[in-house]
Amino acid sequence: MPMKASFECIGKGFYKRQYQNTNGDWSTLFYGIFVDWTGKRRTFPLGADLRTAKDELVVLRARARGL
Repeated sequence: MPMKASFECIGKGFYKRQYQNTNGDWSTLFYGIFVDWTGKRRTFPLGADLRTAKDELVVLRARARGL
C-alpha cells in the first residue's frame, strides 16, 4: 500500500509536509528552504509545531545572511 504525502508552500521559503506512515497515522513537519549568502540552496527541518517552526525560520534566515 503506497503512503500518501503532500508538500505545500505556506510562505516564502516556508513549507509544510504532511505524510502518512505505515501505521496509517498522519504527521506534519515544517521546513525552511532558502539560498544562503554563498548561493547554496539549503533545506532545514523546523519541527512539527507551527509557532516554533516560524520562530526557528527567523533565526535561520538571520544566520544565512551572515549576521
